[in-house]
Amino acid sequence: MIGVNTAIASQSGTYQGYGFAVPSNLALKVATDIIEYGEVHRALLGVNIAAIDFERANQIGMGKIQGVEIVRVMTDGAADRYGVKEGDVVLNVNGQPVNETNELQEQIALMRPGQRVKLLIWRDGYNIEKTVKLMMATPVPKELAYNEEPIFKDQNSNQENYGVVFYDFDLGFRIMALAKDEKSKKFALLVSYVNKYSEAWNRGLREGQKIISINEVSVEDVVTLKDLINKSIHTSGSVSIKIENQDYAIGY
Repeated sequence: MIGVNTAIASQSGTYQGYGFAVPSNLALKVATDIIEYGEVHRALLGVNIAAIDFERANQIGMGKIQGVEIVRVMTDGAADRYGVKEGDVVLNVNGQPVNETNELQEQIALMRPGQRVKLLIWRDGYNIEKTVKLMMATPVPKELAYNEEPIFKDQNSNQENYGVVFYDFDLGFRIMALAKDEKSKKFALLVSYVNKYSEAWNRGLREGQKIISINEVSVEDVVTLKDLINKSIHTSGSVSIKIENQDYAIGY
């Protein structure tokens, strides 16, 4: 038996062990990409997703537990361009049923940027079909990477350095870092998305807020932000984030 060893870790640095977790067809796709292009070309649907549980199925009137819910659609991303909406429930991908988030992710991971994927979607009591042309998930410049983890840039630009960086945190929110000017390495760190089912949402973090400091330490770049959050989570199990609204600053 031949398996592919995978290190299981979260973006916060939490260790979860090792396993033979990569399907052979996905491993073959990754190997082929590396041979042909020298890097992995990852397809991007442009959504945030959540599994459907019994309570959620009842809330939206599905009648049974099935599918994966779209909880956010990235503006001008692949899904957005082809009419996928927040609240849609994806039932299958290219005819393959998906009932867990990892099942949907795996189906997209097997495809290449530019390919079209057929989605069977439940929306407001009806099943509809959407065909979406997948986009390219592009890593940020090396100087902004952290342990070479993948972060995704604005897909609307063809420039090498976009000045915009997105990063998702396990606490349930996404940061959009905007370069303050073309030559500066300092960024405005804005909350671009908060998962409604997350701890961050429950604690009051909301889209549009600007992050000022972590545990009273000022932050103006993604790497420092990640370092401070990871260190705080590891040492105390919590983190204090000072944020700024339009008119005033509050602590979180």
